[in-house]
Amino acid sequence: MSDINILVVEDEEDILELVTYNLKKEQFKVCGVESGKEAINNLQTNTYDLVLLDLMLPDISGFDICKQIKNNPYTSN
Repeated sequence: MSDINILVVEDEEDILELVTYNLKKEQFKVCGVESGKEAINNLQTNTYDLVLLDLMLPDISGFDICKQIKNNPYTSN
């Protein structure tokens, strides 16, 4: 099992399931969420090595989420 922890943020359920399934199949630890708000909440309580982020989310722009990640000292690296 890989020690790499990945957050997948995708509002299209089929794409989220496909990406999550394939990453898990390769032994990555994966958490999938369907909204920007869920992503931000998740990033406040969990640590991830990689965030795969849809830029066109219905509630918060993926670009805005990237800015929040970079501006937070806890997640900026």
